[in-house]
Parts: sequence; C-alpha cells; structure tokens
Amino acid sequence: GTFFSSELVGTYFFAYQIVVQLGTLLSDNVYQVLAPSFARMNQDLQRLRAAVPRALSVVVLIGATASLSIAAIYEPLERALWHGKWSAAAQAVYILAVAWPAAAGVSVLRALQMATGHFRQWGTVTLITAIASVAGTVIGAYVGRTAATAALGFAIGGLSGAALNAGFALPR
Repeated sequence: GTFFSSELVGTYFFAYQIVVQLGTLLSDNVYQVLAPSFARMNQDLQRLRAAVPRALSVVVLIGATASLSIAAIYEPLERALWHGKWSAAAQAVYILAVAWPAAAGVSVLRALQMATGHFRQWGTVTLITAIASVAGTVIGAYVGRTAATAALGFAIGGLSGAALNAGFALPR
C-alpha cells in the first residue's frame, strides 16, 4: 500500500495465485517422484544423463499444457465465478501462464541437485531466483503500474533464475 495501490497488488496477487496453485501442485509432485529416482541412478551417470532431458521434456510439456489451459479458460471461468470482479487480472494470468512451464522445469533441476548432493548450489540459485523474481515484480509494477507489468517483471526474473539454474545443474 505504501508503494503500490491495493488494486494493483490485489489483482497481481489474484493472478499469481490462480497460476501458481496448479503449478505448485505439479512441481511438488514431480520433485517427490524424481528426487528418489535420480538418487538411485546417481551411480550410473549415463542413465542419469539420459533421464534428465527426458524428464525435463515431459514436465515442461505437461506444465505448458496445464498453464496454457488455465490461460485459455480464465476469462469464461472468471465471468462465471466472479462476474467480472477479477477481469483486470486476465493479462497477468496470461503472462504468468506462459512463463510458468520454466518453473515446472526447475522442479526437475531441483530433484537432480538434491539427488546428486548439490544442496548449496540449489540454495544459492534459489535465493538468486527469488531476489530476481521479487525485484522484477517490483520494477514491473513501478514502471507500468499494472498487474500485467508486474507479472511481466516476475516472469523475466523467474525465467532468468531458471536459466541460471539450468546453467549450473545441467553440465554436471
């Protein structure tokens, strides 16, 4: 409220929650399955190297399908449930839904990092991603003064963090 209007914050938060609820459900389940699977493959690096790209492909495809489905049905769903109260969140939902599959991919990277004992690496990259995401959200909200620009800033920060994480996790 000190820096941004309650309307901007509420609209962005609503859009974020709509996309992230499904995303978190998928990401956490992927992590729970892949971490022990990757840990069992840790002694067979060829198998692990083959499994990670396949897992990334499947998870990003499922994540894209889920998040883009949310984007596709958001407007009719919003009209049916909230009668236009959250229509201003539509653009932010679209932006977050397009960016979210990269976050789904990060769950595979996290499972790989945990299975191979790279805890500090995961923690450092996660901290950097969090800072970049929050900074991006604040900058986007400040520059555009809309939930959509806040979402765009968040997406840029989050995608940058995902790319950084991939750069550290995948070469190993």
